[in-house]
Amino acid sequence: MVNRYFRGRFFAILVLGGLAVALAACGGGDDSEGGSSLSRDTGWDNQGVTASVADAPFLPRILNSPNGLGVGTNRLAVALFLPDDTLVIEADVTAYVYRLAQDPVADPDGVVAAGEFQMVSRTLDVHEDHQHADPGVARLDLAGDSTRPVAHAKPRGDAPLLPAHEDALTTVFTTMVEFDQQGWWGVSLDVTTGGETYRDLRMVRFVVQDPPMPIIGDPAVAVEQLTLADVGGDPREVSTAAEPIEAMLDTTIAESIQNGRPTVIAFVTPAFCQTRFCGPVLDAVVKPVWEQYGDQVDFIHVEPYVIEVARTQGLLQPVQAVFDWGLESEPFIYVVDASGRVSAALEGITDEGELRDAVTASLE
Repeated sequence: MVNRYFRGRFFAILVLGGLAVALAACGGGDDSEGGSSLSRDTGWDNQGVTASVADAPFLPRILNSPNGLGVGTNRLAVALFLPDDTLVIEADVTAYVYRLAQDPVADPDGVVAAGEFQMVSRTLDVHEDHQHADPGVARLDLAGDSTRPVAHAKPRGDAPLLPAHEDALTTVFTTMVEFDQQGWWGVSLDVTTGGETYRDLRMVRFVVQDPPMPIIGDPAVAVEQLTLADVGGDPREVSTAAEPIEAMLDTTIAESIQNGRPTVIAFVTPAFCQTRFCGPVLDAVVKPVWEQYGDQVDFIHVEPYVIEVARTQGLLQPVQAVFDWGLESEPFIYVVDASGRVSAALEGITDEGELRDAVTASLE
């Protein structure tokens, strides 16, 4: 299947601060004594959501891609942005999830509580060894009808390598949430950080009936991406890693998900990372788990972009497997169980522990 939602991929990342901040703008009420600037039944319209952020020193934001939350089990990911665009690294975060009215603006009080969740911090150390191509003008080429500028890099194979990010640590907070119907949903956060507690920080997102990408419980998509056999055995033609792991490059997704073993599929680009939320995922997360479980689980690394086009033209053109899987962002790591169904879907920043837990569960 061709993903119609993929158009404007990095523009879509910005939408995380668009509708999800306009209708959905997150909020804060500073309250170190345990009170709340807003009661739980205050409206979820623009005014109520905006008011909830007024006293917070950071802006919470849902990081799932625009169509990435669907009916079923989802990994909800949130980051806390400071005014200088750095992130809160250490915090205790509780999420309260609400099913909202069909039209939250017309009926801001139509709210049904759906659950309370303790969020887990996932921190990736963007150390000085993580590198990418030199700054320049990179574009995402999407079938000719969209070439929106995207951040930070003109990907060239011969470019000098530079640190990809200024911040040493990148942290997101995650939890698993079950959404039982399509529509608008609200997420309210209580955040304790720096000795202060900020309550009822609000965000709104639309949950779709059928996301373009597989979610937990869906069958994995059988595709035949490029492998070493297709490029004469040269790993540089199918991976931009400084030290490609050939064992992750020699089997197609279609072959792996049918062999009766669990599979980890990592849509990750080490060289063409475009946002702070990709980081050194392959080296820092996937590789150590592969070293532990590679004899029991298949690991596949898929470069999300056509390497030759990126190196020669400076364009980030998604490979067919990205369209077939309906991905709107990268990195995206899937764990597929022995029956060929998705058992974990880790979008954006994750850590070694989260992937290890998912792989361990797939073996049970």
